[in-house]
Amino acid sequence: MHLLLVRSATVCRVQIYDLIAYDERLRMVPSDREKLATAVAEVRHGGDIRSLRAAGVGLLALGEYGEAFEYLYRALDAAETDRQTIDVLINLGDVHRYSDDQPGAEECYEAALDLARRSEPDLVAPIEAALGTLQTA
Repeated sequence: MHLLLVRSATVCRVQIYDLIAYDERLRMVPSDREKLATAVAEVRHGGDIRSLRAAGVGLLALGEYGEAFEYLYRALDAAETDRQTIDVLINLGDVHRYSDDQPGAEECYEAALDLARRSEPDLVAPIEAALGTLQTA
């Protein structure tokens, strides 16, 4: 039974990312709102970094910014690697940006950029691009 639950959570995490598209402003939006909401509901009880982050990203795409913050801050606390921390900081920056908090978004993106420069140089360019979206917003 436990294996089935683990497999189900993994499938839901993958499904969440598959149910997200980008609008003309390059913001995440649901490609199928009902299916995305169902997938988020199924994964949101997981306490691991992947489940927490997937739930937060899904909630972001659904426009549930308050709940997205909650799950992403929990994911940040659960992060065990620099890569995980960077990914969550970018997602947190996105939530701030989508909710029109440009200073909060900049703070998260800058923290992700500082960490990426030290440990994940392949992520520097995408983070700089995210920062660039703030200057054009």
